[in-house]
Amino acid sequence: MKNEPTSPSVSVEQAVKQAQLAFKANRIYHLEGRGGGGKTSILVKNLAEAMNIPPERVYLLNMSGMGPQEMLGYGIVDNETRDLYFSKPEQWPHVSRVGNDECLMVLDEFTQWDHASMSLCRGLVQTTDGIPRIGTHELGPNVHICMTSNRAQDGSRSAVLDAPFVSRSLTNTLEPTLDGF
Repeated sequence: MKNEPTSPSVSVEQAVKQAQLAFKANRIYHLEGRGGGGKTSILVKNLAEAMNIPPERVYLLNMSGMGPQEMLGYGIVDNETRDLYFSKPEQWPHVSRVGNDECLMVLDEFTQWDHASMSLCRGLVQTTDGIPRIGTHELGPNVHICMTSNRAQDGSRSAVLDAPFVSRSLTNTLEPTLDGF
């Protein structure tokens, strides 16, 4: 029973194809598996290459150990109007930065993120107007989103994805083999 996959197992090639299917269905692609199994590399390199997304349009984010202020930006007060707005952290593919360009955003080790930070990402899957957001920051309309996570049964400290992400993601388990790489 130990180390049984919690979702359908895929090879490297299958993971790339499954991710593209997830994006066509307007879903997030979630790749889980053993720590050090190559999940992040597959998404950043193989998937981006298969989708013809250049390296400068791949956003790899690991916010483990960081709080929501690093994700949302810091509050800046407009002294005239007394309005508060948030700075735009550079790590996100903001619509003002990427426009309509196709981009790939990988939320690495997502289940290890602080719960407040994970909550800010709910705007990626629970949109009221079809625009994905991190907090109040709008992302480009052609940003494809992936997540990676380790599995507890592989000996990793891991948490389970929250329901909004589970229901709006296509999840596969990477079972790396020597031939697959």
